[in-house]
Amino acid sequence: MPCGTRFPQQMVIDAAYSPDNPSNYGPHTDDNGVNFYGVPYEVNTLGGDITTTTVTSVRNGQVATNTTWK
Repeated sequence: MPCGTRFPQQMVIDAAYSPDNPSNYGPHTDDNGVNFYGVPYEVNTLGGDITTTTVTSVRNGQVATNTTWK
């Protein structure tokens, strides 16, 4: 200890395919390897840190820390 990690999350809203769609509509690939068309919406940074006395989570610049153990 301590340890932590950060990684990007790309949010994409599913959309119907059309030949007139802008090039950023895809194709995108989901977690199962399936291609789909969608609108890129937002990129977040997700992460967390653990120390001997705290656990912290991070999402898109928002930080929450817990020091209470039950």
